[in-house]
Amino acid sequence: MNGMRLARQAGVAAMATALAAACIGCRSGMGGREDLPPLRLDASAPYVEPPPSSTPANPRPERAPEPTSPARTESPEIVPSGGGAAYRLRPGDMVVIMLRAVQSEQIETTVDENGDIKLPFIGAVRAAGCTASELENRIQSRYIDGKIYRYLTVHVHVPTRSYFVRGEVRNPGRFPLAGSVTVLQAIAAAGGYTDFADISDIRLTRGDRTFRLNGRDIERNPEKDIEVEAGDTIVVKRSWY
Repeated sequence: MNGMRLARQAGVAAMATALAAACIGCRSGMGGREDLPPLRLDASAPYVEPPPSSTPANPRPERAPEPTSPARTESPEIVPSGGGAAYRLRPGDMVVIMLRAVQSEQIETTVDENGDIKLPFIGAVRAAGCTASELENRIQSRYIDGKIYRYLTVHVHVPTRSYFVRGEVRNPGRFPLAGSVTVLQAIAAAGGYTDFADISDIRLTRGDRTFRLNGRDIERNPEKDIEVEAGDTIVVKRSWY
C-alpha cells in the first residue's frame, strides 16, 4: 500500500517537472518579446495600449502651410473714351431736339448769347456748359415736373461742328471740329502755309468779330494760340513783299 502511494507521488512529481520544462521552453522560444501587452491582473480595468517607444525610421516632414493670397478686389473695368471728353455746348451751337410722347416733335434751335435755348411750353432752358445727355435730362425734368407730359423721351443731337481755313494755305476748305483745336493746328490741318503767306497776318472771324493774330508771335509764345470754335473762319493773308 505504501509502495503504491510512493509510486503515485513520484509520477505526479515527474509530470510537474515536465510541465515546468515545457513552460520554460515556450518562454525562451518566444524570444522575450517586449511588444506583447502586459498581463492584466485586474479584469475590470480597461486595457490602454502603451504609446510607441520609438519614432519612425524616416519621419515625413510636415508640409508648410501655403501662403494665402489677399482677397482680390474687382475694380470696375475702365472703358477708354473714343476721342476725348464729351463736347459741352456753347453759345452759337445748333442743336436738334426730338421729343417723343404721344406724338413726336422735332425742334431745331441755337444756343443764344445767354447760353439758353427756347422750347415750347417751358420757355428758356440753360444749355451752355451741358453735354448732349445732360441737356436731355434737363429738358425731360422740366417737361415732367411742369406736368406738360407724363411720359417723355428726349433725344438731343449736336450736328457736326466745323470751321473754315482760307487764304494762303495749301488745302483751304471746311474741316470738322473734333475735340480741342487751336489756330496753328487748324492751319497745319489745311496743309500749312504757302510760299506767299504772311505768317504775321492771320485773321480769325468769330460771329461778327474779327481778330488779327501774328503767327510768328504765337510760335514763340504757344500760350497765345487761340482755341478754335465751331463756325470760326481762319484766313491767312498774302505777303506783298
